[in-house]
Amino acid sequence: MKKHLLCLISLFILTCSGIKSQSFIHPGGLHTQADFDRVKTQLAANETAVVQAYNNLKANAYSASNVITYPVETIIRGGGSGENYINAARGAAMAYQNALRWKISGDAVHAERAITILNSWAKICKQVTGDTNQSLASGLYGYQFANAAELMRDYTGWKQADFKAFQEWMLYIWYPRCVDFLKRRHDTNAGHYWSNWGLCNVLAVMSIGILCDDVFIYNQGLDYYRYDLVGTFTDNRTPPIDNNGYNEFLGNLVPVLHADSRGPLGYLGQMQESGRDQGHALMALGLAIDICQVGYNQGDDLFAHMDNRIAAGIEYVACYNSGVNNVPWWDYWYHDVRTSYENSWKQTANNDGGRGAFRPYWDRVIGHYEGIKGISMTYSHTMKNKESIDNGGGNYGQTSGGFDHLGFSTLMCTRPVVTPTQVPTPLSPVIIRNNVEYARASYSGVTVGSTLKLLAKLPADVTNTGNWKWDTGETTQELTVTANNSALYHVTYTNANNVKSTQMFSIAVSGDCKPDLVTPSITYNGVTVNDTVISIMPQTPFRLTANSPNERWGKYKWSNGATANSITVSTLSTDRIYSVTFTNQGGKETTINFHISISVISPSLKIDGGNTQNTNKAFITAGQSVELLPIVQAGAESGTWTWSNGSTQRSLLLEFIQETEHHTVTYSYNSAVYTLNYDIYVTIPNKPMSNGNYFIKNAADATYLTNDGSMTPSFSVFSETHPESQRWTITKDGTRYKIASMLDNRFLNEYAAFTTNAYYQAWNTYTFHGLDGADLYAIQNGGSSAADYWAISGSVISGHGSTTLNAYPFEIISYQLPNGIAETIQQETHIYPNPVNDFLTINIAGNTGGKFVLYSIDGRKMYTIICVTGKNHLNIGNFTKGMYVGVLELNGKTEQFKILKK
Repeated sequence: MKKHLLCLISLFILTCSGIKSQSFIHPGGLHTQADFDRVKTQLAANETAVVQAYNNLKANAYSASNVITYPVETIIRGGGSGENYINAARGAAMAYQNALRWKISGDAVHAERAITILNSWAKICKQVTGDTNQSLASGLYGYQFANAAELMRDYTGWKQADFKAFQEWMLYIWYPRCVDFLKRRHDTNAGHYWSNWGLCNVLAVMSIGILCDDVFIYNQGLDYYRYDLVGTFTDNRTPPIDNNGYNEFLGNLVPVLHADSRGPLGYLGQMQESGRDQGHALMALGLAIDICQVGYNQGDDLFAHMDNRIAAGIEYVACYNSGVNNVPWWDYWYHDVRTSYENSWKQTANNDGGRGAFRPYWDRVIGHYEGIKGISMTYSHTMKNKESIDNGGGNYGQTSGGFDHLGFSTLMCTRPVVTPTQVPTPLSPVIIRNNVEYARASYSGVTVGSTLKLLAKLPADVTNTGNWKWDTGETTQELTVTANNSALYHVTYTNANNVKSTQMFSIAVSGDCKPDLVTPSITYNGVTVNDTVISIMPQTPFRLTANSPNERWGKYKWSNGATANSITVSTLSTDRIYSVTFTNQGGKETTINFHISISVISPSLKIDGGNTQNTNKAFITAGQSVELLPIVQAGAESGTWTWSNGSTQRSLLLEFIQETEHHTVTYSYNSAVYTLNYDIYVTIPNKPMSNGNYFIKNAADATYLTNDGSMTPSFSVFSETHPESQRWTITKDGTRYKIASMLDNRFLNEYAAFTTNAYYQAWNTYTFHGLDGADLYAIQNGGSSAADYWAISGSVISGHGSTTLNAYPFEIISYQLPNGIAETIQQETHIYPNPVNDFLTINIAGNTGGKFVLYSIDGRKMYTIICVTGKNHLNIGNFTKGMYVGVLELNGKTEQFKILKK
């Protein structure tokens, strides 16, 4: 194959899509805005193929604006049982197809459905697992979700907070699994996994990099396709070919170029999976084509990489699957780690398993090679004609293979054939550093402040018109940059026929990338909590831990010099801060500070004289007794005690308790004062509820149960713009209660989810168990749905969480504010500071005191204080950030205040 022949990087004419200097092109995954502009023009011109393709999209049930997705908390692929990955495959297809319909028609109902699907998956799904097949799930559905989101990123109805949450979902759930496969391969040898495994994960990582505007991540994925990272590839191989490298690398993906006049450029390229079976060879080919398309849309012509090597592979696979038998072959020796070298699989011919099957990407091939580069793809046409107008997910069966590709290439990639004068000039990227030339367009790990020269070379036989334009404004062929931050640079060349070519350079500076998620935890007295602050007894051991999903590929450094992800401290006698810094693959540092304070007392109690419980909370029935028994460090017993009821004894016995009580004890020792708070709750089984409208909150983090349009409501922060999505109607039906969303009147079933089934009182009503003096509840199934208690798992509810009542995780409160507070009026304030961090001062002038009540914005009474003349202080340091409403009753009058907690 001729070197440099048609190494074309024309890209579409990008001036109309508005390249921004040093940034990714958006949308810039599988499709660009120029693609959608072209499709709209073709539809307006009534072009038959595109019109029919658009009708195919509209006819697909997954593109409907009311299609329902079913997110799962854990995606499982492989392992023999519990597999549910097809939910993710379908969900991604639904989001993508609705995104296409919105981008083409502008109909917001499809945008809203796409966003609902994406948001619901990001809120609910927490992990991808299974056996080794989980790596197929991470790659396939990772790239598909990322591409759907990339199309929706400019929709104004997608709230920035939700889009950011989706980006973080891709970064924290999908990216780590994709990279782990690419780097580790489940601890197998380099060539063990067939090409499609690596290809789908490369495509996912590149797509996530674009979605999250992270140059390092984009380059990381790109490099596995573009370069031989193992170092075993040679272009002058002789048969048999060994699988001794990463098979997603293009040189190993198309391991043999056979000189053959039937090939588009004089070659047919045998593919890595051609001897395995044609189903997998076709799958791998489609993934490689999508990788090339994503790179091309960003300005990097991967179709032309290694002298158009993938074009030879495309036509080889198309030729054999078109029914041609006399295709060239070199024996391929697949060495599996599970058997000896000499007994491994030597493939001596194309395997005809799955031969001739159709996959929906052939118009992407033809649209690029014939519609941009003027290269005829004979056998690709034959494959395309098996289904002249292709479809997408949902049209090719309901098993995994039907969702390997997003499809709709006829709709999105149909182009007229170009003439020779319309073909853009090929460009070859070069990066020069320290006077050394590197024939590459991507560079990662660059030291801050480095000087780089970026150069796009022309073929030797092309006369330079001198018409160059960088997106930074320069008009030279070469650009010198100081790499102070990660950036993308695009240069456009205009040839003698006024046809433009574009080359992109992606420079990732060390440390200038997205930080990894690092989760802190503290283990003390056998209990682990996700926190960075703890009070402990002196000289007692504890463990501090920082976990990152990418920790295998990063490094830790603690303030005491340790380099593991956790440290154990055996003795500590004074307050101390421990710091840990995690440096990720791209050089970005994340630091966590653990605050350890020393207390000589800790809580314990006994209920009805039973066993000692090391806790400060008790849930009892009316009439029980509780003894509060603070524990004192050995040697520190000489201090003095003061209880909130005036007692000065070390312990406090509370007998025949009838209502919830709260007690505080202070312990004075060696000029220091230590405090413990005890909460003794009296339970109310089968607590009656008034018919009405309520918020249902996660008591642990004050988030609200939200109907986001999916089948599974999830907990989110308070929505000031759509509060109706967080309001629930509770009505009595028989002896139990029905819960329905005020937004659309859908009811919750026994799994705390919505359903398309009819409502049945015996199944879909619940019992509330509450606490005296608090709005905390347990919710229990009943009747035909068993008697399990609901539990909170992540951001969703598990309707069958426990068979015993051991927690009150829900806060259920009326959404109505008290009378007169629904519309507050800012008066001359007696309250400061506002905004407030910790202590709020209520300053009352005159001779009469009053009462101050603080409400949350949703109407829950947070605090009541009886005020005296002068300054009264209210500590709200532990309150959640946000807006509150204060009501001051003074001299028979009421004043209302908006108070912002910082």
